[in-house]
Amino acid sequence: DCDETGFGLSTVKTKYGRGHTTCRICYPSHYTRAEPKINVLMAIEAGSQTLPTFVDGSVMFPRRWLFISQSNCDQYMFGDFIDSILNSIETAPAPGDVDDERCIIWDNLSLHKTVYVTNKIYGRPTNNRFISVDRPPYRPTMAPIEFIFCELASELSRRVQEW
Repeated sequence: DCDETGFGLSTVKTKYGRGHTTCRICYPSHYTRAEPKINVLMAIEAGSQTLPTFVDGSVMFPRRWLFISQSNCDQYMFGDFIDSILNSIETAPAPGDVDDERCIIWDNLSLHKTVYVTNKIYGRPTNNRFISVDRPPYRPTMAPIEFIFCELASELSRRVQEW
């Protein structure tokens, strides 16, 4: 499962003004371009049931890849991230793993369908076979990475208050 997300590192302003029903209350938004933002690209490999429990790549310890950037995510950044994942799967497979077919699951973002990204997946000169599959729209429960992003957002919100 592979996905991307962005986190704004600012406190949300929860106080709003009050006024007469005929007056419009103006308040600053909590999202502006000048505030710091972090973009996170992350992938989690489904663990292999044939591996022992405490080995990297097993069901208990699935392999993870992470890339953090302060610049916006474009097709080149995402394609290079996918390329690094596939290179690590090819060059350093999980011990005892003999599966040559991998399925990359992600949401239906147009960035995932660009020529640059699809060439990184389907144009590999190895014996491994990689394919990509889109998740159905509006089904975050089918994506295990969404739960990881929720935990990450919770931890970031706790730590931003400590800054």
